[in-house]
Amino acid sequence: MKKILFFAVFLTLSASLFAQGDDLLAEEHIYPNQFLFIEGTADISGHREFFLHHFKLEAAAAGYTVTELKEEAAYTFRFNVRDHMVEDRFGNLLPAPPDDNQYIIRISLIENTKNTEILYFDFYFSTFDEMYEYNQSLFQMATIYIPPDRKEIFIPVDTRWQNKWLYFFASLDYPISFYALQPTGLQAGQAAYNKDSSDKITQLQHLNHIILPQPGLSLGVELQFLRFLSLGLNFQLNLGDTKSALFMNMAAGGQLKANIKTEDFLLQPYLAFSMPITVSPLFDEYPQFSAGGGFQAGVRGGSSGSFFVDVNFMYSLGDVFMQNTYGNLAPYPPQIHYNHFNFGVGIGYKFGLLNRK
Repeated sequence: MKKILFFAVFLTLSASLFAQGDDLLAEEHIYPNQFLFIEGTADISGHREFFLHHFKLEAAAAGYTVTELKEEAAYTFRFNVRDHMVEDRFGNLLPAPPDDNQYIIRISLIENTKNTEILYFDFYFSTFDEMYEYNQSLFQMATIYIPPDRKEIFIPVDTRWQNKWLYFFASLDYPISFYALQPTGLQAGQAAYNKDSSDKITQLQHLNHIILPQPGLSLGVELQFLRFLSLGLNFQLNLGDTKSALFMNMAAGGQLKANIKTEDFLLQPYLAFSMPITVSPLFDEYPQFSAGGGFQAGVRGGSSGSFFVDVNFMYSLGDVFMQNTYGNLAPYPPQIHYNHFNFGVGIGYKFGLLNRK
């Protein structure tokens, strides 16, 4: 006689669920209950492919829509196939004898909105051939506790805009640069000066910190190499230096971004670096690298892109050596030292290609 064993069935749904099903669905379910995600694992790869294929066929036959992403489904049908191990009289685990079932498949049903396991059970078998007879029963037993849908039309939330492999982006930026005056070589730590042949101070020029807005734009590309991590590379153009509002600053940079996704927003805190390409002739020396971080907050802008706001902070790794431009009035010291950093905000759009699964 065929040995079939179902056990350890835990039910968190009861008759009251069906009595209140409409209210619960209206408040908590974003997707129709007929939207189902199927996933599975197995010790032997052939087992996983076999059951994944057949349970998807059973789901389609039962009227379910099988989704590509767990986030797009109300429930998850999960299975795991492992070897059947038994204890000998010494308490050691050994493979089941040839006349016993050789494998165990555990099937679970998960409610995705609460990440709650509604039930699970185990089924013992030995060959694929016998499973053709039982796959349908196993699927029906796991899904019988899924409540019926309400009659209203549900529209699945489209998350493709935040799940692309590759993005191209552009933004209008408004960074404000801060040049913090350093006391190196200055009279009383804050003034350029002139002196006579006996080194007596004859003239002082008081100096201040410099605050400089530098509007511009950024162009770049972003690779979402993991669902939760992206790498961006960008090219920056910004107007202005401390003397000429029309000077064009250029830089190249990169960001390592963490992706925090909800249905309506994409939040990306990131670490960043940049390298100057053009440097104003006012500077004798300028740091080769800046480092910092920031975050982007994006909302859907079509099925393939998003509008975003970017807020960031960058710090130049080393002092800025600016030429003394006070001529004969206060020519000393010949170089004035500053620390440089900037706060920036930008508004942009990114367009994605190639859907991630």
